[in-house]
Amino acid sequence: MNSQGNKLKDRRLFIINIVKTGIAIGFMPLINACTKGGLSPFLPYQIDPGLCNGCGECVPYCRPDAILLAQKSTYSIDNEWCIDCGKCSTSCSYNAIKINSKIYLINIEKCSECGKCEVVCPQNAIRVSTPIYTIKEDSCIGCGDCVDVCKTEGNCISYEKEEYSVRSKCQNKECNDECVAACPEGAITTINGLAHIDMDKCTFCGKCVPVCPHDAINPAKVQLDQTNCTHCGKCYSACTFDAIEKTGDENYHEPSIDQNLCDGCADCLPVCPDGALEFIYKDENAPFSYINQDLCTACGDCYEKCPDGIDGLVRHLETAEILEEKCIICGDCVEICRFDAINKLL
Repeated sequence: MNSQGNKLKDRRLFIINIVKTGIAIGFMPLINACTKGGLSPFLPYQIDPGLCNGCGECVPYCRPDAILLAQKSTYSIDNEWCIDCGKCSTSCSYNAIKINSKIYLINIEKCSECGKCEVVCPQNAIRVSTPIYTIKEDSCIGCGDCVDVCKTEGNCISYEKEEYSVRSKCQNKECNDECVAACPEGAITTINGLAHIDMDKCTFCGKCVPVCPHDAINPAKVQLDQTNCTHCGKCYSACTFDAIEKTGDENYHEPSIDQNLCDGCADCLPVCPDGALEFIYKDENAPFSYINQDLCTACGDCYEKCPDGIDGLVRHLETAEILEEKCIICGDCVEICRFDAINKLL
């Protein structure tokens, strides 16, 4: 340490000793005079508002009352967004958060049995028999609805045959042009007595396929790669032609949640694409969670535990500031602050 650094250290220790022996009162005017004149050799502290969460824990430890916090931060629960997972409650050292726990259930009618909830459950409380989806070739008319919805999942469905065509058994002279009448886009015409499909106009609606009396319309077809299938069930829901079959193995069972294992963490809730996870309150007479403001110290531990995207906890942030004219550079506040929000000015 250079000579100037030693002088600053000695000066700091000197002032601290004066405060501890009760003589500092007589020296405060001198300290203030040096500071106000811009000649102070001290390095004052500052509070980083980006790190300070307004808990106020440092205020009572500051002997010269140099820390100003007009009002502590406050925390409350927004029950419109809160999923009552209890993560904030378990992090609270002051028992200030009261959570009315929920019992989570699976709505069988909504569930596509994709298994995403089962994977994220830390307690292994969810049981899902993942179904297998296959394409029924005789029913598929290549509309492409399953292809579109699968792109955001495993992207495992693709076209095996991309266009509609007319088989050689077309006998246009012996029919009433049913396919032409059925096409809403005017994509089918007759040329030299045979049906012709304009693929620039065709929308793959499939309406021409069942009306042809000679089974001469050959529709587009799709194929499914089981190795990439995520079993999400979106293709099954999207298909309006009953061309996708849903099957299970011999051990198949309905999806369920083991209430003896479930701890209500709600990790499963945000991953369910079907909205099939529902809940009931354990205590029907007190359906709201809340924070006891008399016990809350605004430490902020709960706020950090609220799951991303839930926003069940609301924070009204207040930050402290240091009054330089009162600060004696003792450093006690630095030691107290567990958020590393107090630092020396450089």
